[in-house]
Amino acid sequence: MLPYFCSSFLHMRDFRLIGIVVLTLCLPLLLCSQNSKSTALESSFTLNTQTIDKESVSYEVLALLASNNGHNIHKISIPLQYKFEYSIQRISSSQYSLQMQLKKSQLASAVMFRDFNVSQWMLGGDITATVNLQTHTGSIRTIQIILNTANNHSASVLFEHESLSGSDMEPIIRIDAVNMNAATFKDFQEHCALINSYNAYAHVLGGFIMGWEQASFAQHDRDTELLVIHQEILRIDNQIRKHKILETLHLEKNDPLHFRKDYKRFQRIVRRVETLSKQSLENIKGSKHEASIFAIKVAELSARYIRMAKNQQPYIASAYNEMVRMSTSSGELEFIRQVSHVYATGFSGKPSCALLLYDELNTLADSLSSVAKFAEAMDILKNAELIQHAFNEIEQSDYHASVYIRTMDGMMSSYLKVARMAYESGNATMALTYQEKAQSAYDQNVSFFKNTKLSDAGLHTLFEAHMDLAMQRASQKAYEEAITYLNTLKNICDQRHAQTYYKTLDSAFQQVYVAYVKQMESEAEHALIAGKLDVSQVKLEQAQNLLVKQKHYLISKATTDGIQSLAYALYLEWLQDGEIYLDQKKPEKALYYFSKARKLEQLDLVVPVARLQSLISQAVLPQLFQLIEEASLDTWANRISEAEKKYQEIKSKQTTYGFENHQELNSKIKTLEDKMFSRLCVDIKYRYDAHIQQLQNSVNRGLLEEAMQHMDSAAVLASQDASCQVDKDKLRHFEQLYKYLFEFKNRYENLKQVLYTQSYWDLIPLYQDLMHFYQQHHIRRFGHQLPSFYDFVEAQNLTSLTKTTIEYYLAHEQIHLAFEYLQLIRKQNAEPKPLKGIQMQLGASLQNRDQMNKTERAAYVSEYTDNDPWYRYFKQAYIN
Repeated sequence: MLPYFCSSFLHMRDFRLIGIVVLTLCLPLLLCSQNSKSTALESSFTLNTQTIDKESVSYEVLALLASNNGHNIHKISIPLQYKFEYSIQRISSSQYSLQMQLKKSQLASAVMFRDFNVSQWMLGGDITATVNLQTHTGSIRTIQIILNTANNHSASVLFEHESLSGSDMEPIIRIDAVNMNAATFKDFQEHCALINSYNAYAHVLGGFIMGWEQASFAQHDRDTELLVIHQEILRIDNQIRKHKILETLHLEKNDPLHFRKDYKRFQRIVRRVETLSKQSLENIKGSKHEASIFAIKVAELSARYIRMAKNQQPYIASAYNEMVRMSTSSGELEFIRQVSHVYATGFSGKPSCALLLYDELNTLADSLSSVAKFAEAMDILKNAELIQHAFNEIEQSDYHASVYIRTMDGMMSSYLKVARMAYESGNATMALTYQEKAQSAYDQNVSFFKNTKLSDAGLHTLFEAHMDLAMQRASQKAYEEAITYLNTLKNICDQRHAQTYYKTLDSAFQQVYVAYVKQMESEAEHALIAGKLDVSQVKLEQAQNLLVKQKHYLISKATTDGIQSLAYALYLEWLQDGEIYLDQKKPEKALYYFSKARKLEQLDLVVPVARLQSLISQAVLPQLFQLIEEASLDTWANRISEAEKKYQEIKSKQTTYGFENHQELNSKIKTLEDKMFSRLCVDIKYRYDAHIQQLQNSVNRGLLEEAMQHMDSAAVLASQDASCQVDKDKLRHFEQLYKYLFEFKNRYENLKQVLYTQSYWDLIPLYQDLMHFYQQHHIRRFGHQLPSFYDFVEAQNLTSLTKTTIEYYLAHEQIHLAFEYLQLIRKQNAEPKPLKGIQMQLGASLQNRDQMNKTERAAYVSEYTDNDPWYRYFKQAYIN
């Protein structure tokens, strides 16, 4: 489509040549198509506990459906039906491509989650299938494929078979597994959680509306009750808005629990309560007693939600548990501030209503913590912290800190006790879950320890629970886990400056580390006796690393003597094996064993002996001298890369086996280095000069891409080694000489990109700039032609490009140029009607420019149109 960059390419416009190219490209495809087959295929799969892996995501899906719909998981069955499209195409004489694409998936019936259709997620899984290719003579090949959402449910597999065409083969597909991928499963879980929230908050709304409708207020506490109800509706509404139930579940189509209707009733109540509470705030005279009653009732809100959660199903209880906590986004804190201000007007304001609420929340948390309701107590304490941070006059009390620490200790202790019981019963998964809960509780609250100086009333219980779990895991020989738990416990003690526990901790660490080392020693000994010397070495290395790293706890001589005794026995085994291979003239194998022995020396497990170094010398030095000779020969033969590999091997072995100071070896290496450097410089200069010569030849032949590559290669060689003294002036000369030519080439390539990927409008100024550059720097002298923009547009023969050019020049008020391209688009046989607007705009512009009366214009218009009816819209605009 573009004009050709070099005049030597102009002959390629011969359409006969294009025809030959098209035939050459298309003929193989036509031949292949004769050996291909494409058709539809159907298969089905039933999701149930018999067809899926218990560890798969699909099993978790069934578990969610069963637990929330009240079904037995083993009785849930979800039939899936799939339609595929496949094609088999012959690639070569014996190679074929099987392409399989999922075209449709459906369910025999809808899958419901608490009265909501969740079928769309059942169809979003990854499919594993077996394709059995058959001919009239029987099965010829079985192919495993995976169709996943990442590649739009398609798969392509290459296979080989002799003497068949694609049309002879028929596939039979069997689906082996359907498993929801991680992203889809996450969406499914979130949607199910939202449905549960819908059910839970429908229950909350119903209960609140019923309570409001049945409420009767005594006159003496009516105002306080209304203010507390106002506080409650803020909390309920905040949670409903946070879950976005109304916005996400499309309840206008399906609302089995009439949530929308109840929420509208709730909103009417909200407006009524807002009005009444405003009146109440105006009526309140303010007293410490009334402020105290308000604080007690607001705290009681959370306590009531805790009691209500206890009596509900888990999915409904979750809503009440959420409402236990206050939120900065609910407006509750602002309302409490407003109420507190009103109450304070009637008395000194000391303590303030907010402070009374803070104290009341701490008292409630204390009572919950004392009966081991630690999670609930922590929620209440978080409410107290919100109040403290919202009111500058409130400082953290010692009482709050003590309840907080005792609650957190109790929470962690209870988790750790469950973890220990789970380990005892063999349920490692459950144990790990509760360990993680304990660690998470610590991580979330560790900063609190840094900000309190109170005594650790509850630390003893936590310490014992953590210690029991650590020592239990040690007794089960899970030493790494035991050490992890002890380290966590040490961190807790460090944070809380609980130095009284350090002695017990040190004793536990010592006991676990000694047992761990003894286990490694025993495993190393058994491996040595069994002839598994490598395993024995690994265990000894692990034991030695632990002895060094934890020497504070492993100071007993009895602990180290057994390890060193085993290491010496293994050391002698390695020496003996190495000597055997050395005698057999197999130095590489000998070195393998000598290296093992050397490693034991380096770890200080055995005392180094001169005999080992002597044996290594016998094995290594002849190899190194031989490598030096080979590298010298490679250098002479200009096999520089091979010489470099051998040189690196020489240096590596010299360091590995401790011959850095060997005089004879160093002398030979130095001689080799000199030879390699000298030969390398000769090679660099030769290749540099060759690239410079090829650079000039490529420019002369119009091959600028190739010329630029030679210039880059020459530049790399010139920068490789300054001591080789390459003549860089040659390169600088050609860089300067061809600077503008190469820039012109880059600009031209950019112009081609714009033509193919951007708008034609952007192309026009780029081409104009390029033409200016071409003329300014005399690019023609290098034998390269750049046609005028008119010739360029004409050569493209694209009416869309010509039309854009007309519009461009009209927009820039270059009327004469716009008309030239209108004449060009006429030559390109464009239909006049789609160009009506352009013709009329151009006719009007020329009429305005020519400044003639209508009679003169009617006579003169033929000068533009030559009476060609194609210009009728132009003529109409020009005359009238």
